[in-house]
Amino acid sequence: MEYSLIAIFSFILGLLLYHFLFNKSEPVNFDGLSKDIHHLLEIQRKDWEKGQIDLKGVVNPLSENLKILDKQIREIETKREGAYKSLEKELEQLGLAQKELHTTAYDLESALRSSSTRGQWGEMKLENIAKIAGLQKNIDYTTQETIHRDGSDIRPDMIVNLPNRGCIAIDAKAPLKSYLNASESQDETIQKEELVKHSRAMRTFMRSLYQKEYWSQFENAPELVVMFIPLESALYSAFEHDKELFDDALKHKVLIVSAVSLIALLKSVHHGWMQVQLDENTQKIADAGRNLYERFLKFNLLFQDIGKKLNTTQTAFNKAASSMNARLIPSMKKLKDMGTGSEEIKTSELLDVFEESEEDKHLS
Repeated sequence: MEYSLIAIFSFILGLLLYHFLFNKSEPVNFDGLSKDIHHLLEIQRKDWEKGQIDLKGVVNPLSENLKILDKQIREIETKREGAYKSLEKELEQLGLAQKELHTTAYDLESALRSSSTRGQWGEMKLENIAKIAGLQKNIDYTTQETIHRDGSDIRPDMIVNLPNRGCIAIDAKAPLKSYLNASESQDETIQKEELVKHSRAMRTFMRSLYQKEYWSQFENAPELVVMFIPLESALYSAFEHDKELFDDALKHKVLIVSAVSLIALLKSVHHGWMQVQLDENTQKIADAGRNLYERFLKFNLLFQDIGKKLNTTQTAFNKAASSMNARLIPSMKKLKDMGTGSEEIKTSELLDVFEESEEDKHLS
């Protein structure tokens, strides 16, 4: 619109200059000029009004859309603030949980430095694994059972009962001091030295288990003792720094296992007990079937004897009935005809008697 006004005024100014320069001899007709200018202004006014209407048609919907957009932005902002507050609470709780976890880990690490506490922790984890495998305490396994040998006492952490009166000893004690020192240190050289010490301590403990010879105290036990390491990372670290540790342990009749390997081993034992129980149940079923068959034979003999006696009774009944029908009833009818009675006397029907065949006679 501004450019249109500038164009109109420029046009009017041009007309004035034209009349002034080229029509000096003629007087300027200001009335006609005024009408032209008025006409042009009227046209411009109409264009301006039409432009205003068109502009409102564009601006008004845009204003409504902007209001809707502003409302949506405010709602999103409100939700965002609520989400930020919820996220802030979650982060705060996560921080507290992490702090508690750090405290717990520190307490656990401190506790594991004590040999007695470390032993109790290993025994507790060992018993939990036995329960997970499906074994029952004092039935499938016993704990802390003292064994007397050569004037001394030995006490494995667990004795697992095997089928056919076998058993296997498990020890859950393990050296972890050097491994914990390596975990705390930030110096790579110190870490390596401590881990090497840890693998050596594992080997020394493995040899001590072999020297105890738990299997020699039982009549039917495999020549093997299980060395359970409760902390899997410590076990893998020992294997990493002593590649021959596992093979040498097997040569010395010591099986080194982690929690996963021990679960698999005890699951196999539990499966063996299930097979034994299944075999026992199968034998019981066979014995029960045999006893039932023998009892049925006895009952069948008694039942046949009852049948024979019933057949004899029926035969005796038929003889008595035949005699009564042939002799007594005719005499009774004569008495009735003489006036001694009024009711009709019926003859007795004979019973069907089973005639025993020659084959049945032979079997009986």
